[in-house]
Amino acid sequence: MDFLLRPIASGDDNQVTVLHPEPLFVIKSKIVNIDNRPKKLLKLEAGSKIFVNLCHDPQAPKPEIPFDPNIVYPLIINNKWEIPIVASSIRTDTDKKGQVCYVIDCCVASDCVKWFVEDYQLKEIVVEWCLEAAELREVIEISRDKISFPKMRKKGDSIPDLEIFSNELDGSDIKEATQNDKGNDPSSLLQIRRDLLSQEEDLSLSNDSDITAHGLPPLFPKANETKGRSLIQEIDDLTLKEKPKNAAKKVQKNIEYNVVMKKIENHKYKLRLDIQIDSITGKSDLNIFYDPTNNDIVLRNLNTDLYDQKDFKIPLPNIFEGKDIMNSSEIFYVNKTGTLTIFL
Repeated sequence: MDFLLRPIASGDDNQVTVLHPEPLFVIKSKIVNIDNRPKKLLKLEAGSKIFVNLCHDPQAPKPEIPFDPNIVYPLIINNKWEIPIVASSIRTDTDKKGQVCYVIDCCVASDCVKWFVEDYQLKEIVVEWCLEAAELREVIEISRDKISFPKMRKKGDSIPDLEIFSNELDGSDIKEATQNDKGNDPSSLLQIRRDLLSQEEDLSLSNDSDITAHGLPPLFPKANETKGRSLIQEIDDLTLKEKPKNAAKKVQKNIEYNVVMKKIENHKYKLRLDIQIDSITGKSDLNIFYDPTNNDIVLRNLNTDLYDQKDFKIPLPNIFEGKDIMNSSEIFYVNKTGTLTIFL
């Protein structure tokens, strides 16, 4: 078996559950850093390809709250909701050219699959969670610039079964870990969910003795604390904060926007706008409003110390003409990709 939460000691009355992962799709990227990886683990080569098999099994743990976009997205913003991921240990394989590559399996509950199959934004977040799980499981860093999705359901001839303790399925082991916050063991700290952390912890996984004494990293890895940013931020205040008078002068005349418009089938929303913006640093840099005269969504730059205050207009389909669409819209800013997403 490829994954054990901890070594199974004799006399341990906790039962082991075997997962039989069924493949969904493959995430491909590259390993960019292995500096902190313990020497006693499998030796890896930085720069090599890594494939993450996203799989599902009915026995895998599920979130306590079922997915509902109106409820869950605000919770995700505050790191209070996630889909649990069971990660395997890494194994070697070869790519089409015969070069060495690496494979990790990430398994989620079968009931969760329909959520991110039907919701593209949730799928993007699940992909990020899988990469984080692989990073924490193997103490590596995976590139976010080289992500692709090969046309295959799985990498490798087969996906090995996964073993986990049964109390991991209902979260009882995690709840116990959160109640015991006096321990200094990195393995126990990593079992605490991100939503229960009140401050960032400095967790070092480079000590070989910690890995040996306490087994492999936990089932539910915590997000990389060094990154320290939510996956998405909801834009609820677009007022401009006053810049100091001695701020830098303009270094660029215009901001570049790249817009992708997608029709969506949803009882609440009809259209999704994904806007790649090359220069904004946060939600306070923009004012977003609807121009009913021309049926446009207008993005107005407020960072006038660095860029010209020039409106960027996005024409909308006629179905929105004359409607008060901003009151029923949802706006998110994805820090990692620099993408502004608007649901109308």
